[in-house]
Amino acid sequence: MNSESFSALAASVNAPSGVAHRRLIEWVRQIATLATPERIAWCDGSAEEYASLCDAMVAAGTLHRLDAGMALNAAGAFRVRCGL
Repeated sequence: MNSESFSALAASVNAPSGVAHRRLIEWVRQIATLATPERIAWCDGSAEEYASLCDAMVAAGTLHRLDAGMALNAAGAFRVRCGL
């Protein structure tokens, strides 16, 4: 059994306060050790998070907002064909 405190473990992966499952946090840290990400983002499924993710993808050019008159909050991700 790991003697590391839960708060230290949670802090090591920037876990939100609502995440209380020790094995989940240990798994996230294990994967982060293997993958070495620049940051770890925890998703909560909120409308604010969805809007933020869509805004970031629009800014990056990977998502395009569709005509709001046709469908509210609709967006499309289109792949550009290359000459291969």
